[in-house]
Amino acid sequence: TKGSSDVLYAARAQFDFWDKEDGYYLNGTYYGDKDLLALGFAGQSAGSGDAYNVDFLLEKKIASAGAISVEAEYAKYDKLGGYIGSAPQSDGWYLLAGYLFPQPFGIGKFQVLGKYGEATYDFIGPDVKQKTTEFDLNFIIKQFNARASIFYIEHKYDNNFTPDNKQFGVGLQVQM
Repeated sequence: TKGSSDVLYAARAQFDFWDKEDGYYLNGTYYGDKDLLALGFAGQSAGSGDAYNVDFLLEKKIASAGAISVEAEYAKYDKLGGYIGSAPQSDGWYLLAGYLFPQPFGIGKFQVLGKYGEATYDFIGPDVKQKTTEFDLNFIIKQFNARASIFYIEHKYDNNFTPDNKQFGVGLQVQM
């Protein structure tokens, strides 16, 4: 916990059923370079606080038809970390699905991606639930080292004091 001298204990176990997956890198994809089926469990504890999660990743090459990705996670925070630092407890989950087209287009390939998630923040008083929907069109130039994207993200809240919001955007990622 913040400002505490409590020791943080953490552990993670991951089970790879197809190709070996060395750990998630950004959004848990290898852009069709591997066939992955992975299940992971993690937990942390410090003082009176705990946090844990379970996650899933499936990525499958489909011969000459590209690659599909499905990713999911459930996380629970009890006085340790969390989606919003001021909420003593929170939990949430998401499901992501993507498709990487096989045909090159110039120097890259197109990928479509959709994600839906929900998170609940347990404050003093009524809980707050957030629902997030995201759609991306990515142009993958050099996997994680170069890509461009157009995205739409919508956040909806079930309370009277947090306004819903929508975002449209353009992104560029370049890593050296």
